[in-house]
Amino acid sequence: MPYSLYAGVAGLIWGGANFAPKTCLQCVTAAQEQHRWDDTRELWRLLEPSMSLI
Repeated sequence: MPYSLYAGVAGLIWGGANFAPKTCLQCVTAAQEQHRWDDTRELWRLLEPSMSLI
């Protein structure tokens, strides 16, 4: 998971957003706006296999 989300970053430059934009946006929204960390981690589990390739 982008640990910078825990630190409260204002934005990300994230290659994964190019091929999974909706899921990446959901992940960032859950973390930044709603502080739903369980949902953020679950969304990251979906993205992680692809993120490991890039």
